[in-house]
Amino acid sequence: MGVSIVLFFLIFFLTVQIYDQSKEIDRLELSDWKYRALRATLPATNANVIWLERNVWTGNEDSIHQCQQFVINYEDSIRRRHQMEVAAQQREQEGQRLMRESDSIKKQLRK
Repeated sequence: MGVSIVLFFLIFFLTVQIYDQSKEIDRLELSDWKYRALRATLPATNANVIWLERNVWTGNEDSIHQCQQFVINYEDSIRRRHQMEVAAQQREQEGQRLMRESDSIKKQLRK
């Protein structure tokens, strides 16, 4: 009975390790694709690209985490900029509509 429990825990432990390793591989692949996307969109002389080149693949967990945080921050800034541009366009359209309505009301009052 004791040997079967030990074997069960060993098999369970190995299964968890294999699962964690596959998650880590997926995380590294995703990080690699995001890094490639950033590298393709930013010029080679950009300070962020230079930082990525120096720090991304040094092999330690801290550099990978920093890279992922950088990518997340960059994606968030792009998303916020896009949202601000859309909001500015909507405000501009609303302002133009109000100006047209104002001009229309002025014309009606002059008549």
